[in-house]
Amino acid sequence: MWNFAGKQNDVQGGGNRRDGNWLSGLSFIDDLRLGEQSKMPDSIKHNKENNKLFLLPFILGIIGCVYQFIKNRQDWIVSFLLFFFTGAAIVVYLNQAGNQPRERDYAFAGSFYAYAIWIGLAVVALVRLARDIQDQLSFKNTVLYSGAITALVMLMSDANAVNGKTVFAALLGGVIASVITAILIYAVRAASNKGSNLRSAAIVSTALCIIVPVIMGVHEWNDHDRSKKTLAPDIAYDYLVGCPKNAILFTFGDNDTYPLWYAQEVEGVRPDVRIVNTSLLGIDWYVNQLRYKVNESPAFDVIWSEDQLRGFTYVINNGDKGGTTQPLYQFLKNTLGGALNNENKSGLRIAIPAHLTVPVDVNYVKQAGIVKPTDSVLNEITLDISPNKTFFSLDQLTMLSVLASSNWKRPVCFTSPYGEVGFGPYLRQVGLVYQVVPVAVNSSSAQSLTMDIDKTKDLLMTQFRSGNADKPGVYFDEENRRHLLSIRATYAQAAMNLATDGRKQEAVALLDRSETLIHPEGLPYAMVSRNNGHNRTTLAYLEAAYRAGHPTLVKKLKDALTKDLNDQLNYYKYLKDKRPEYYNGDLMEDEQFCTRALQQLQAFEKQFNPGAVNITEQPGQRADSSKPNDSNKK
Repeated sequence: MWNFAGKQNDVQGGGNRRDGNWLSGLSFIDDLRLGEQSKMPDSIKHNKENNKLFLLPFILGIIGCVYQFIKNRQDWIVSFLLFFFTGAAIVVYLNQAGNQPRERDYAFAGSFYAYAIWIGLAVVALVRLARDIQDQLSFKNTVLYSGAITALVMLMSDANAVNGKTVFAALLGGVIASVITAILIYAVRAASNKGSNLRSAAIVSTALCIIVPVIMGVHEWNDHDRSKKTLAPDIAYDYLVGCPKNAILFTFGDNDTYPLWYAQEVEGVRPDVRIVNTSLLGIDWYVNQLRYKVNESPAFDVIWSEDQLRGFTYVINNGDKGGTTQPLYQFLKNTLGGALNNENKSGLRIAIPAHLTVPVDVNYVKQAGIVKPTDSVLNEITLDISPNKTFFSLDQLTMLSVLASSNWKRPVCFTSPYGEVGFGPYLRQVGLVYQVVPVAVNSSSAQSLTMDIDKTKDLLMTQFRSGNADKPGVYFDEENRRHLLSIRATYAQAAMNLATDGRKQEAVALLDRSETLIHPEGLPYAMVSRNNGHNRTTLAYLEAAYRAGHPTLVKKLKDALTKDLNDQLNYYKYLKDKRPEYYNGDLMEDEQFCTRALQQLQAFEKQFNPGAVNITEQPGQRADSSKPNDSNKK
């Protein structure tokens, strides 16, 4: 329905009526199904993926499908099987879950092609129905079946929220489909002298139907044009420039890994960094690739042999009842390595020590710049293993192996904070990456410990790229915005740290750099998003602007947040008052956040801009009390 009826916005939907639904653009239908769209917050009401196709591509496809079924059943079976097996059957076969990490309508691309065949056949259907005036049965069946199937599909598309209004909307859609079908047929008949002029019929039918792709182009070009968007390679560049020399960079998914592979293999960015995808690291052949040089990245010592790893995927943790401490290398080499010598590695059970230690060459890490001159470097780090951790997968054990065997000569970095195997207390942010350092960075409340401010500031001021988010007209969908927000959040955190350290002028310069790199047209300051993640980032950005003393940016951020938060609250109030059946779940949580966020804005204003204090007190008395004030008496 997104592709052939229209789309509400680009926010991933979880079943509510606000996010990611299909939308026709016909208000008398959409308002019945989804609630009044005029009440929607402006930030998504005017979203570039608010595509109104008025059901036209959908109805043309239905016409072509119905006419082919009536006139050539064998050909229709072929088209339908293509449509079915590359669409619904794939979901059944793969047992695809309803909620995915992001919108994956591309899984149904084959069925879209099949439906496009029917759209093309609609042109032929209109010509033949105009020409065969005597065939009233085909005419009636095409008109009636088109309306009935349209109503059925519309009803099915709202199966998660069926009520009287959605049923009525589906019936209206069916009536519209039948009326449009009849009008198109009569129009072609009239233009072709009751079908006697085949050429005129073909020209008119084509001219009428070509209006549909024109409408699609007008409404959809601005959110499909990717000619200027370079966010994927740019964010990969941002990750790589933050890595120390010869680092190993662990990634956690496609969105991190594929751009990084491209940046290295095609553009030649930082070939000394070894990119390792943890999604693949649980397979022995992928772990074995660490034994070889790749680009300019030397081989790693994996500790275990290929024979020991063959077929090994995880080890069950029997639990360390005594809370013992053991060197990490010794445990991996001897204890686990000895168990891996057994032929049967399935269901392997080991009591993993509660504390695993890694010695630190203090002089080396200082000379290599792994730590800051002001750091108190530990002689060894201790990885505390949670007693609730019931098993260790091969990818986690390989991470530990790299740390244990590298002796700090090969920096260990992550694209996101990772603390499942005890790394958490030793992660320090440098740009977008998180590096393991032999310093207890989380042992103090000082924010400067969790980020290398100077290195991050240098990267943000001179190195970072933003995928052309500084250029007008470049569209970033929700998934892109999530990555851009991670860049903006890094600027906010770095500016906050600088301001806290008393370096407010540098913090202001950093925020100005952020503003030139990411324009609010490409990434709005405030807008509706899943779990209000967008506005959460902007709140942190606003606090950084307050602390840095940047009143111009403060005003822009505060105004944008205030408007969007109030827009959302007005929308939720409308739902509660007029469409309570659609007010539930995540929308309730979003409303609570919006209320708290507005309160936070007021708290910021009181904290950073208290203004003049008017004191109305009588001599010898407190302003808030009638009791004598000793200090005033004195």
